[in-house]
Amino acid sequence: MNDNNYAEKKSSDDITSYLRAEEDSAREYQQQELQPDRERNLNYLLGRKNGTEEENRSQVISTDVWDAVNGMLPSLLKPFTSTDDYCQFQPVAAEDEQAAEQETDYLNFVVSQKNNGYMLFYNWFMDALMNKYGIVEYLWEENNTTSVEKYTGLTDEELAMLVQNEGVDIEEQTSYPDEFTMRTQPQQQQPDPANPQQMPPQETPMAHDVTVRVRKSKGEAKIYNIPPEEFLYNSDLATQNIKDATFVQREVYKSISDIREMGFNIPDDIDDDAEDFTTFSERQNRHDSYRQRPGVHTDDAAGKMVLFKVSHCLYDLNSDGITELVRITRVGDNILEIEEVEEIPYSIIHCHVMPHKFAGVASADVVAPIQDLKTSLWRQALDNVYSINSNRVFVSNKVDLDDMLSNPLGGIVRVDSDTAHGHAMPAAPTSILSALQPMIEYADSVKENRTGFTRYSSGMDANSLNKTATGVSKIMEAAAQRMELMARTFAETGVKDLMLGLHGLIKRNSVKEEVFRLRNKWINVDPRQWRTRTDMAVSVGLGTGDRQQQIQQMQMLGMAQEKVVSLGLADRKTMYNTLRRGVEAMGYKDVSQFFIEPEDGKMPPPPPDPKTVQAQEELKLKKAEAQTDMELDKMKLQHQMAMENAKVQAAIRTEEAKTAVQLEKLKVDADVQREKEVYRRGTELAKIDAVDNPPHSAVIGAISQLAQQVAGMKPVGLKQIKDESGRLIGAIRVAADGTETEITID
Repeated sequence: MNDNNYAEKKSSDDITSYLRAEEDSAREYQQQELQPDRERNLNYLLGRKNGTEEENRSQVISTDVWDAVNGMLPSLLKPFTSTDDYCQFQPVAAEDEQAAEQETDYLNFVVSQKNNGYMLFYNWFMDALMNKYGIVEYLWEENNTTSVEKYTGLTDEELAMLVQNEGVDIEEQTSYPDEFTMRTQPQQQQPDPANPQQMPPQETPMAHDVTVRVRKSKGEAKIYNIPPEEFLYNSDLATQNIKDATFVQREVYKSISDIREMGFNIPDDIDDDAEDFTTFSERQNRHDSYRQRPGVHTDDAAGKMVLFKVSHCLYDLNSDGITELVRITRVGDNILEIEEVEEIPYSIIHCHVMPHKFAGVASADVVAPIQDLKTSLWRQALDNVYSINSNRVFVSNKVDLDDMLSNPLGGIVRVDSDTAHGHAMPAAPTSILSALQPMIEYADSVKENRTGFTRYSSGMDANSLNKTATGVSKIMEAAAQRMELMARTFAETGVKDLMLGLHGLIKRNSVKEEVFRLRNKWINVDPRQWRTRTDMAVSVGLGTGDRQQQIQQMQMLGMAQEKVVSLGLADRKTMYNTLRRGVEAMGYKDVSQFFIEPEDGKMPPPPPDPKTVQAQEELKLKKAEAQTDMELDKMKLQHQMAMENAKVQAAIRTEEAKTAVQLEKLKVDADVQREKEVYRRGTELAKIDAVDNPPHSAVIGAISQLAQQVAGMKPVGLKQIKDESGRLIGAIRVAADGTETEITID
């Protein structure tokens, strides 16, 4: 609703007065109750000086707020960001299961991919730990893009189709006869001059060269982190749900040019509150050395920065006695737009909830006093060390009060004392380190008890607390419970609200069906057909255990599912979910690389009768036993046959060896007999020849002697050679002269 529509029912002055009163009350509450703590926490986080520093003294600052906040943040982020499943909508009926799953996947896709879910949650949780609560805003944004395109040689039909597209405007056009069409199309028959009405005249086809400007608009859901100093709410809000607020306002710098691009026609000299806004100490503190943005005081009217305010409040706009939730956009007291809306588009998370109060307690709030204490102890310890290393000196003179009061490290004090005898006398400082160390240790234990973040969680050796494995386990378990409680509080106070708000936002503003790739599939998503969702669960991980513990849990679930699948208590879908969670716990995003998701609508076959299953198992066991026995018998038979074959082969080789030796012996005996016979006959012939021819007796004698030598080289015997088992393996041939030759049997 614009100004002209509501002017007759409610004057702008009435609305402005109401907004001013609510705004002033909310700002006063924030500046007095919230802003000092937030500024202190930020200073402590960054290690800035706290104002207690003394000249010539140690100015060290403990970093307990930094250590606690950054130590707790990973444990809180991990349950939400270890996977892309931020939420899960619950189906309201069996037929709604597929739709609920699709909406869940789409919402998780919008948060994780479209809005960089990791950094969104990082800043969101960081704000909660530091500033009592964290704020995000979700809204629908129309992204408008403009491009210039040129086309040549378009026909009349093509040109008509082009300009019919939404967002296409012709900027330049040149038309001329289409010679190509005239050459390629058949010519119509010329009409009879005597009857010119017989056929209408033929139109010349035209071609067109055009330059068009194409405007495209695409809406999408966006989520933004809001700095706490830009957010106001009614001070009497008594719940942790921002939807229960009667007044909420965000105020932020915008240039006049930016506001005009949003569709608001505002003058160059519009009155606003920018000058007052620049004096906010929290904004200055956040930016360390704050400087006004360029354009706050500039002669460029379009670049001038003004305070842009968007208020959500309950207001009886139509004077019917019932308040409506309206959104009022204004600059200063100048109302730009009033529109009735369905909800407050903010989601708030709380670190430590305080009953009956919107703003709770931040973790930095409870750690800040510990940082003050440890800073003081550290400074005293260092000053004590400095005084020992550079102790003060007394000299003989009158006492100088300035020397006494200044108390610099390594300084001197002039005194009038006879004990000094005119000489310098060093003071003897006492070490206090032994007393300070237990106090520092105690301060650390108090911090751990307040935050739930222990030195065990950070991997430090906490030998001063407990050295036993049981003690460490109990301390870590207690710390995990504290982190789990805080994560659950985040989920219930803000994350759930964000997901439900995004669901309604997308459902209300979507104008067409779109195609997205979800779960490794291209699917059609039409948010216009979604149900109104109120029942959902927020994913906060599988407890607060580490990744290894999650993997072990999934393995245990998988084994349990295998045992009950025959009873119908698990199916392929549930088992796939277990596998998917296990893969995600391992750090892999794409489960389809390892497992195939079961097709929708296909249920596993009914479980068989347990008795049948048992009988089948027994039959399988008997078959396996019989098969085993057969294999053993076969192996025994093969072994026995091999042994028998070996024996036969050994016997054959033995007999062959014996035969070879016998043949060799017979051969030797035959040679010996033959040589004896030759020698006998030669001797006889010699004797006869000697009687008949005496002169030849000497020659015959020589021949006889040579025959004897030859006979000595001939074999006269054979010795057998056997192995240890008695098997014949060779023989030794013995000659007549006693020489031996070995014979090997293969």
